[in-house]
Amino acid sequence: MTEQTKQLSPLDALRRSIQATRDEAEERRLSPPPRGAAGPLMMLVVAGVALTMTDAVGGASDWAALARLLAGLGATDAAREVAAWMREPVSGSNHRLIYWALNCQLWYLLLPLLWATLAARHSITELGLGLGRIRDHVQVYLVLAALLTPLLFLVSAQPAFLRVYPYFDPLPGAPLWPDFWRLELLYFAQFAAVEFFFRGFLVQGLRSTFGYASIYVSLLPYCMIHFGKPLPEVLAALVAGLVLGHLSLASRSIWPGVALHIFAAATMDLAVLWRKGLLG
Repeated sequence: MTEQTKQLSPLDALRRSIQATRDEAEERRLSPPPRGAAGPLMMLVVAGVALTMTDAVGGASDWAALARLLAGLGATDAAREVAAWMREPVSGSNHRLIYWALNCQLWYLLLPLLWATLAARHSITELGLGLGRIRDHVQVYLVLAALLTPLLFLVSAQPAFLRVYPYFDPLPGAPLWPDFWRLELLYFAQFAAVEFFFRGFLVQGLRSTFGYASIYVSLLPYCMIHFGKPLPEVLAALVAGLVLGHLSLASRSIWPGVALHIFAAATMDLAVLWRKGLLG
């Protein structure tokens, strides 16, 4: 971080990094794509496949698609075991959440990562998986986390959020360890997959073609995957998509976005558990 950047306020530093990122992205957009690279349209097709499969078979309630697939392949015993595992009276809801989290890793991380590195010939650092320029933006991330904390605590009192969070709702008097925290780790891992897909694969992977507009290419589907959640969260996804997209381009890394996502999710879950009297 330069001495001049240290003297800027966090907001001014963010504005300056956004402008520099816009200029650089536009310059890259005018440059030809790497020789032999698959076209950006195919990357968008892969994104469409990932989003479609996540919606069709990746939800916690969509496990039956897996059972039907196994039955169709002749693995009827495995299909019955999957059904029994998902319908287990005590832990079935947790098993369904595990299914959802693993599907996020498959469709949001594994599929696009393989395509981008093998077909489109991007390096993992080009996709935001390196550390990039994180050190130049630390104060911005800390300010965002500080702003999020009281806001999340306030909205956690709303009935819509109390009904939804946490996804794993422990029984009164039951210990949080180990089941709750194991599921939280999977929950946090799916945020890494989501951030890679929207701020790595789409924003970083398409920036040489669309320039700064790659942020907006990713914004619409990112908002749509929040449909069905409380309205304030859906609206907040629009703001978050823009902010995290800007920070991804500015820092050349998805990891600060992953950290902010995990911080927000953990804060919300703990606040709701506290309000339900389940932290004592």
